[in-house]
Amino acid sequence: MVQVGQPVNLSAGFLQPPTGTNMTIEEYVWNLGNGTTITVPSVNGTGYALQVWLTGSGNVSYLEPRERFVTVSYSSPGLYAVSLTIVTENITTKATYSYTSYYTIAVSSPSVPFSLFKPLVSVPNPGTIVEVDVAPGGPFSFDPDIDYEGVGYEVISNVFGTLIQYFGANTTKFIPVLAEYVPTVGNGINPNYTEYTFKLRPGLRASNGDPITAYDVWYSVIRDMLCSGGVPGTPGWILTQYLIPNYTPFTFVVTAPNDTQGAEEIVNSITYDNATNTVTFHLARPTSPEALFTALADPLGAGILDAKWLEEVGAGINFTGLYDRNMTQLAEAFYQYEQTCNEGNYNTEVQWPSGLSAGFTGPYYIAAYTPGQSVVLKPNPYWPTNITYVPRPNTTVIIYWVKDPETAYEMFASGQADLINAWLGLPSSYIPLLEGLEAKGQAELYSFPTLSEYYFAFTINVSQDALHSINPAYSMPSWYFANPLVREAFAYAFNYTEYIN
Repeated sequence: MVQVGQPVNLSAGFLQPPTGTNMTIEEYVWNLGNGTTITVPSVNGTGYALQVWLTGSGNVSYLEPRERFVTVSYSSPGLYAVSLTIVTENITTKATYSYTSYYTIAVSSPSVPFSLFKPLVSVPNPGTIVEVDVAPGGPFSFDPDIDYEGVGYEVISNVFGTLIQYFGANTTKFIPVLAEYVPTVGNGINPNYTEYTFKLRPGLRASNGDPITAYDVWYSVIRDMLCSGGVPGTPGWILTQYLIPNYTPFTFVVTAPNDTQGAEEIVNSITYDNATNTVTFHLARPTSPEALFTALADPLGAGILDAKWLEEVGAGINFTGLYDRNMTQLAEAFYQYEQTCNEGNYNTEVQWPSGLSAGFTGPYYIAAYTPGQSVVLKPNPYWPTNITYVPRPNTTVIIYWVKDPETAYEMFASGQADLINAWLGLPSSYIPLLEGLEAKGQAELYSFPTLSEYYFAFTINVSQDALHSINPAYSMPSWYFANPLVREAFAYAFNYTEYIN
């Protein structure tokens, strides 16, 4: 956000050189959103391509724009969509290709904070839902066995199906999604609650047309368990805790290449039967349906992947030891796969899947992804039409991740975005502004219950430097909260009613 007349310096660059024979960056094209277009050629794009052709490597500085910075100022308040198009060229065929990224510059003035505060008389993008989130950098991954945060969750929950999910806001009632029905005692659950059998819906297909069977569920759950100790933390522990005896959350089940016990525990914890299209969970101890169903309803960890697609992109699991009944070989293969669940070893095809071919199993698929900026979701053409609670969608969804709440709010208030997530990075100070839009008929606010825990933590060893950085006048002994009686006194004195309200 800037003021009218304030210079804005825009910088162009690239993350990595273009790949492919004889390819180079030809030029950078700025569209400043105010009718001005500026084209900046690269330093020596042809020279770079010739160097690569002759020596196998080139001087990447040749690909930089001749003018690194473009300066612009705006004379009127408003929201300006600025785009940068990088044009690449094959110097032999002269074929060109382009890649465009977008940013929004909000321009304000003291007298007119924004000129776009007016009701929209029509939907700006029929058939498209635009959402804006305050989430600088976007998600960590779209891999349901790796991502463990809210930004990625929003996408993953729409593109990867689960066997069951919560029934609306009810935290103890579940509905079938990829499963044909929710198991009950005598119909999928044994009397001592240690075996749960799910039957899949017939005719399920991924976005690429691959059949989704009990085998894919079995494959996905084993992959989830193998990734349960990934660093940084992954969601695999949620389900693994019910399947593996004495499991410690956030650790790998197979602890060494020769850990045959861990490998056996994994393959013994879940079985499948493609003839009946069923998968059975063999639990380490009796577990209530509410507890297990909560884990299976979470797309982070329990999202079902297309096993065939995983193998096509090099993320397949080596089960040769299982088929040959060689547990030593299986343990080694499992241990090697676990290492791919650590940051730096990820399969990027699975970390950032995109396109129909990626084998999405949910109602949407990721049609396009701009790293750190946006994602486009489109309806999965193979999503069943007979799932009452999750009908096949008919809208495109675009989610923008912006770095600050001001930009998010202005995009929503001006009509550039249809939705804004008040729970995702938007400070509570913006709620009155949203309520003001609602009072004018320009917005609707929805609230809904969530299964969440919020808490304050006592710092047992208070940092004096940190305390003084908040306010130099603050003073307290570093050991103050180490006394359990002090913590108990605070618990009694806390105004829970005011906090909850």
